[in-house]
Amino acid sequence: MARQFQFKLQLQRPSALDTDAVEVRLTPSSTDLIVAPSVVTFTAANRVVPQIISINAVNNDRFEGTRFRTI
Repeated sequence: MARQFQFKLQLQRPSALDTDAVEVRLTPSSTDLIVAPSVVTFTAANRVVPQIISINAVNNDRFEGTRFRTI
């Protein structure tokens, strides 16, 4: 059974004066994980809004025990 987790990503100290976009790339350390979206861009319009990130573990019907991965 595939597992899915979600978390919120937000800028720690967004500045109203900063007009540059901030791009965050989310790349898993293994093909066992699917991250969506893989790129989050914070702009002046959404810099204070947390973005929801989904992480899915690939279901390959094999018991593999506990695994640790990084993003």
